Amino acid sequence: MIITHIFCQFSETQVNKAVRSLQLVRDEVLATDKCHTYQIHDTPGHNGAVFICQTWSDLAAFDAYRDSDLFANMISEVKPMMSAAPKTDVFEAKLIA
Repeated sequence: MIITHIFCQFSETQVNKAVRSLQLVRDEVLATDKCHTYQIHDTPGHNGAVFICQTWSDLAAFDAYRDSDLFANMISEVKPMMSAAPKTDVFEAKLIA
């Protein structure tokens, strides 16, 4: 299983619009059988910041998503709203119990 943590910083005036765009993508991604969770979190104390946590069946599924038109369209929409480059951490994990 692959777990991704993505921290995005948006302009405070654009964060709500960005979250709506991310929610639309989330719904489409979760309709596949490769993404198990796609959570979008507010980050209290960090105005305009959003934290995204995803779990994927494997790295190939995550890479395929990042190479997809869906991802490219989402990035082209939300990137201009970002006030800093996103920070992405990718972890390989195995459920232990």
